[in-house]
Amino acid sequence: MNNKFIKNPFWYLFGPMLSYWIIGFVVKFIAEFAVLMPHMTELLDESLASGVTTQEQLMQMIMSKSGKLFELLFQHQVEILALGALFTIPVTVYLFRSDRKKELLFNIPQNKKAEPVKYIQLIIFGIAVCIGLNALAFMSSIALYSPSYQETSQILYAPAFVVQLICLGIIVPLAEELIFRGVLFRRIRVIGSFKRAAIFSTLLFSLSHGNIVQLVYTLILGMFLAYVYEKYGSFKAPLILHIIVNITSLILTETGGFDWLAARASRLAIVTIICAFIGSAMYVLIQRIDERPEITILQEENNSISE
Repeated sequence: MNNKFIKNPFWYLFGPMLSYWIIGFVVKFIAEFAVLMPHMTELLDESLASGVTTQEQLMQMIMSKSGKLFELLFQHQVEILALGALFTIPVTVYLFRSDRKKELLFNIPQNKKAEPVKYIQLIIFGIAVCIGLNALAFMSSIALYSPSYQETSQILYAPAFVVQLICLGIIVPLAEELIFRGVLFRRIRVIGSFKRAAIFSTLLFSLSHGNIVQLVYTLILGMFLAYVYEKYGSFKAPLILHIIVNITSLILTETGGFDWLAARASRLAIVTIICAFIGSAMYVLIQRIDERPEITILQEENNSISE
């Protein structure tokens, strides 16, 4: 079955990721060019009006205005990031649907879908994971030793809160879940173990984030996202968990909740313990979900009867 199901193993596993990166890069490049182009035109007009005649003089003028140009890019990075993610969605949706049809064609067993009420546990789990992981990061002071994380935080929280919610709370999680869980995790899962699929998709997910703080954070989060996909039997589970985690983080940052939390070590300790307790309780409930395909259950029953 595997030889028929996978014609080109390399392209099957790495093709979607390469497409995702290339589309995101090209769209972000075009968007950044579109943001800078009007100001570059103004700069050219200004150079002509001021009598700049040589290429060296023009370069000196551009360098003198570079701070303003970088500031413009800085102000629009979230929107540009979301635009790049948005353009990857049609491709990953196509791959996602194509894979599901192929799985049905080859009669690959599908995990049972969890009952809707089970998603309440998932939401509570997501809130606890978000607050708990951030509290641990504050306690370890890991963020203070990562200048790239500080810079990334300034960029992500610079736009208006509504823009943050739409771009970072919905669009980016949707794009990331489609490629990392919907396509990559699922493709490996249908031919291998959960452990292999979870580790592979999580490593790529983490490496797509550019600093040590986010790397550690997404390593943990990525494993949880893969796990709930497995248990709930639906792509909606990791998508909802990812959105809940991101929106919780955005709300607490906007309202000053994280600043209040980080002000005292005792608060961090208490909140971390509470989140660990609630998160563990929800994890146990999620763990009890029977995700096994019906065909597997029937096979086990038949085997027990024959024994």
